Amino acid sequence: MTRFRLIASLVFALPVAAFAAPNAYITNYGDFTGTSTNGSVTVVDTATRTVVATISSLARPQGVAVNPNKAAVYVCETGTNKLLVIDTGSNTVSQAITLDATPDRVAVSHNGAKIYVSKLSGFVEVLDSTSFARIANISVGTAYPAGDWPSGLTVLPNNSKVYVTIAADPNDTVKVIDATSNTVTATIAIGGYAREIVASPDSTKVYVGTHLLSGGDFLRVIDTSTNAFTSVATHLDPYAGITVLPDGSKVYVSTLGGTGGTTVDVYDVASNTISCNIGFPSLSVQGSSAAPDGRVYVATTLFGSSAGRVDVVNGCTDELELFAGVNPQAFGNFIVPPCAGCCG
Repeated sequence: MTRFRLIASLVFALPVAAFAAPNAYITNYGDFTGTSTNGSVTVVDTATRTVVATISSLARPQGVAVNPNKAAVYVCETGTNKLLVIDTGSNTVSQAITLDATPDRVAVSHNGAKIYVSKLSGFVEVLDSTSFARIANISVGTAYPAGDWPSGLTVLPNNSKVYVTIAADPNDTVKVIDATSNTVTATIAIGGYAREIVASPDSTKVYVGTHLLSGGDFLRVIDTSTNAFTSVATHLDPYAGITVLPDGSKVYVSTLGGTGGTTVDVYDVASNTISCNIGFPSLSVQGSSAAPDGRVYVATTLFGSSAGRVDVVNGCTDELELFAGVNPQAFGNFIVPPCAGCCG
């Protein structure tokens, strides 16, 4: 009986360690000058909501993604055309991978095996997360700024598809990539401006915010089985950041807004409605990500300035101004995403 109790205690103790609160890795772009190297990554303990480390002297870091399977974080260093690899054990840059074009956003397959990087050359590069060898270089558009270049991207948690927003302003599309063949299998005419995109934890939906020049701002809800979408009205310019809670119940849609400030609209999945809004006066949202406890970390910048800050939103409340940064621009999953490590 004593032996059984000991084994049972060990078995039931395992999930506690496995689901310890992760760190958030928030990229601060720094100044807008071409030679700027005052960018950084701020590391936040989401259990205590305190800053625990800062990785400095980076050249305009922007897109970011966490790979818990490899204890690594990937950062698009746009000032050097490199993908940085941060070791989450030491919180230092362990490797810098030179790319053939400027990286914009980065995402990771939920089994941790592949890294997807959207590049301003019009391609999505697929890298092996162990060797960093190129698996594929997928043409999805043409080069920035004249063409229709790839921007935001998300991998379905079942690892079957990758959805990529294509900036063909003002008639953006979403490309669908088959993750096995590394080929584009569909193009969704989303309409209007679209950038950030996120998948639901159960892989059945993809969410993307869209602004139409003809009038109207919408959250597009894409059915991944058909690639058809429905729309829900939002505040102005809902493409500055988007994240879904780990249980899939709510989607936080950040709107770019105007000089008077911006909002984060909270979309309730069950009722298919915007249930509340959180205001950020005089600020512009530049990325967001959800923690396992349901709190959402929101990066913002002050209009007309490189000054910025990161706030913690709990439900419909701006709970905490966490830290001030130099132009925080954290596009992507900068906290362990829903279902990470649990899907094959």
